[in-house]
Amino acid sequence: MKVTWFGHSKFRLRSSFWIIIEALLLLPDAWARPRVALLTSIATNGEGATAELARAEFEFTDAFRENYELVTQVLANQRDLFQVLTDPTVKGVIWVSHSSAGQCAPDQLGLHPMILDYLGFDVSPIFRTVRPHLRFLGVVGCHSFLALSRIHQVENWELKYPDLQIQGFQGQIELLSGLRAVISEGKKHLLPAQVSAPDEHSRTLEPGLKVRIERDIEQEDGDKNLLAPSARVLLGRTILGVFPSSVKKELQWLDLELPSELASTPFQLVVELGANAKPPADLNLSLGAFRIRSSDFKDGRWSQKQSRSKAALNWLPF
Repeated sequence: MKVTWFGHSKFRLRSSFWIIIEALLLLPDAWARPRVALLTSIATNGEGATAELARAEFEFTDAFRENYELVTQVLANQRDLFQVLTDPTVKGVIWVSHSSAGQCAPDQLGLHPMILDYLGFDVSPIFRTVRPHLRFLGVVGCHSFLALSRIHQVENWELKYPDLQIQGFQGQIELLSGLRAVISEGKKHLLPAQVSAPDEHSRTLEPGLKVRIERDIEQEDGDKNLLAPSARVLLGRTILGVFPSSVKKELQWLDLELPSELASTPFQLVVELGANAKPPADLNLSLGAFRIRSSDFKDGRWSQKQSRSKAALNWLPF
């Protein structure tokens, strides 16, 4: 597939006997109404911003409601983005937020441009979790092309996801004009006859080792400014899951499956908030405390090291 920025490419239609067999075997999914998601992550400081976001949601709804089930989320975070990108019923995702052309964050492969949520956290690594079922991804944000193009190259999207069309912006962009451009492109590529077919890449995964990561969020008496932001869990560069955000004391957990060979190999799970370009001064940000529970990891021990924004959970077999 040829990927163009602020352009379009043609879908490859699948038609074969095996498609029909798969559709019959997966009949509920095959006939499910495809979904399109709009996630906005811009702080609404004033009536003007609120009205602009309301207009954006109206135009999105008007464009897609006839043929799709719609998902909308304001003040979206990396957990919300992860959920729509990995949901096999979601065929199109539009993300609206600020991007950072001049600021970069480190990862295992160097520095990458940031796409920011409303709290200033970099959500660009979450776009690596794109799945083959996705047909359209648009990011409305100034210079979003810089971040998307790097992910596209590193993750080899053109080879792995030939049916995926991506749209970003190379310069500054106004919210509504950018959204209208993305909607126009999205409607060309999100044709119901194309996106309703079962995903040819979906397969049942081999059972792995089950592990539960618990996140304990504590709150001191009288602390009304607590915020435990959404936090992603990584094994190497692979994002396994994302904890939700919370403003209260609570216990969260994620149930994950890890490759079987890890039981006898030292490895590290990382829980992190991600880089932040503009930490909010009026909030008490908390990563939380972590515990691991698993009956599949027996012959070894877990240890951990934690900072304000990252926890490293280490497995060392005996």
